[in-house]
Amino acid sequence: MEQVDVVIIGAGISGLTFGHYCKKRGLSSVILEKTSHVGGLVNSAQLDNFWVELGAHTCFNTYGNLLNIMEELDLLSSIQLRATKKFQFYKNQTVCSIPSQLYFLELLFHLPKLFTNTKKDKTVKEYYQAIVGEKNYHNVFQHAFNAVICQNAQNFPAELLFRKKPQNKQVARSFIFPNGIQTLPNTIAQHLECRFEQHIQRIEFIDNAFEIKTDENIFQAKHLVIATPINTAGILLENISPNISKILKEIPISTVESFAVKVPTDAIKLKPFAGLIGAEEDFYSVVSRDTLPDEKYRGFTFHFKADRLDEIAKLQTIAKVLGISLEQILDKANKINVLPALNPKHKELIENVEKELQNQPMAIIGNYFQGVSLEDCTSRSFAEFNRLFN
Repeated sequence: MEQVDVVIIGAGISGLTFGHYCKKRGLSSVILEKTSHVGGLVNSAQLDNFWVELGAHTCFNTYGNLLNIMEELDLLSSIQLRATKKFQFYKNQTVCSIPSQLYFLELLFHLPKLFTNTKKDKTVKEYYQAIVGEKNYHNVFQHAFNAVICQNAQNFPAELLFRKKPQNKQVARSFIFPNGIQTLPNTIAQHLECRFEQHIQRIEFIDNAFEIKTDENIFQAKHLVIATPINTAGILLENISPNISKILKEIPISTVESFAVKVPTDAIKLKPFAGLIGAEEDFYSVVSRDTLPDEKYRGFTFHFKADRLDEIAKLQTIAKVLGISLEQILDKANKINVLPALNPKHKELIENVEKELQNQPMAIIGNYFQGVSLEDCTSRSFAEFNRLFN
């Protein structure tokens, strides 16, 4: 049996940042990860000396807690500014500008409601349709919001989309790393105790301590942190906290099938762009690596809607959108990501989770509390660490 102060299950950005806070406080911790690497929804796939993102694509200077950690790890000196490129629309097999799809008279008529409407208790559709107008929302904005969170965003709580956060103006507004965002979790993990390919068999709470049994070992800790996707968290908590488990299982999930390709630069006629928004397509978005250009290659990640296309059909779609042949795709990588599909009931469900967690030596963290961004995950880790140890 191995004893530590804190066992953290999950080595995504949530679990890693919580582990970082433990390290700063002098608490012993171990992070148990079921896969062979850290990062979770951060995944920079390496395609023969060229990387593409299969998860998060950028960082922003509004990521206050994450920037603090980056400063502590001397990561701010290695950030790479993103080249300014535009997002465009892909509609009817054609790339077009976003303004070309807007009804400007309708927009001008509705826009004053931006100053009077409130996001409180409203869905994305309810709030934004009133501000931009029905036609604009249907033709443009609903697809843009779907692209942002890689799922149907219409019932997503408006309060959790584009939450305003203070900017650190000493840092570029948006940035990445020369070797991809994977640099961030990899660096945080370097000073933490991470165990990989760990499959949890059971969790018990015995004599004021948690016992976590894996295939190979038993870990005992005074505190337990669950930093996994919602569906996994619901299963892990069945024995030690059935009430929380039941609540988490009520939160729906969405899956997105991310598929990235590497293509010779001279094979593509499309001018460099930041991303494409799919309108009534089999994909939510296409995010390019043109914001960090390479002389020889261009990289594109298609975030496909789940259970629609097999691999061959995906490659055919990619080739059609990029205007290339299948033979010009030099390399590829793919990943299925599980995301929270939040709805109007979410606020009440999370409030019930918080009530159940009061006075418990356990934390639950992830991208389904304060929002889905990297900073939202880090902020939840920071808040839960302070609840347990301050």
